[in-house]
Amino acid sequence: MSTTGYSDLLPGVSENVTSRLLAKLDHVARSSVVKDLGDKKIDEYVVSYSGGIDSSILSALALSLFGNEVSLFSVARMGSRDGVEFSSGRDLAFADRVLFSSVSGELIEDAAKQVSSILGFANVRVSHLEDCIAFHLIAKELQRKKPHARYIVTANGPDELFCGYDRYRRIYLEGGLKGIELEIPRALKEARDLKKAVRAVIGPLGFETLDPFLSDEFVTFSKDDVPLQVKLNGPDDRLRKRLWRAYGRLLGLGDTTVLKPKRAMQYSMGIHAIVSGMLRRGELVIENPKIKKA
Repeated sequence: MSTTGYSDLLPGVSENVTSRLLAKLDHVARSSVVKDLGDKKIDEYVVSYSGGIDSSILSALALSLFGNEVSLFSVARMGSRDGVEFSSGRDLAFADRVLFSSVSGELIEDAAKQVSSILGFANVRVSHLEDCIAFHLIAKELQRKKPHARYIVTANGPDELFCGYDRYRRIYLEGGLKGIELEIPRALKEARDLKKAVRAVIGPLGFETLDPFLSDEFVTFSKDDVPLQVKLNGPDDRLRKRLWRAYGRLLGLGDTTVLKPKRAMQYSMGIHAIVSGMLRRGELVIENPKIKKA
């Protein structure tokens, strides 16, 4: 396996180490995707695609493993950043393969009210609420556009496991690598809590998520066998997820995708702005005093 072209992402890492890590990562990632999708009919699932590095890697793997009939699906608010990208096809690795659905601000507001009613805000972060709204919208649009679909395949996991969130830089600055080691399990617990919340929201609509990058095999390898130094290059690293991005390049993704900055789904879809406005106006009320506001 050639490692030519990874020195910008993994400075100071030898070719032998890079080759070994990428080979194992490729094996584990493919195995995890096959375990989740291998026994499913191809019209039973869609890959949730945002255009970022995580969903692009997942899409590349699903297409290479199961063929061009795999459906990629995305929803965004009309006029939002995602909406503009998908409507123009700009800077998207799989623009020609994505089934895109745009939703109005009114639909997002209705979804916010329905989701908040289901969750009841019990120990729910605002960011988790917004993620659940996104999946609610995806499920509702799939009911119209892909009536045979039952599973939404997500790329959740790499942000937690490969230090994708910006907070990892602050933790590195304050607590060094030991602080990062302590944060990853906590972040994984949050990801699993979110999965439960999403299940509660989309289950009544006839859907469930599949999360291959949260599988035991993938988590164990990424947490225990991948050195932190190839995930985050110090407290000033604004790129992060470096080995994971190198893996995207190995799969043939262009640098527009590989080097794209991290952006949360609820921001790019236009959900955060609407939910924030509803909270300010009192149209959504957070009653639980223990709630963490993102």
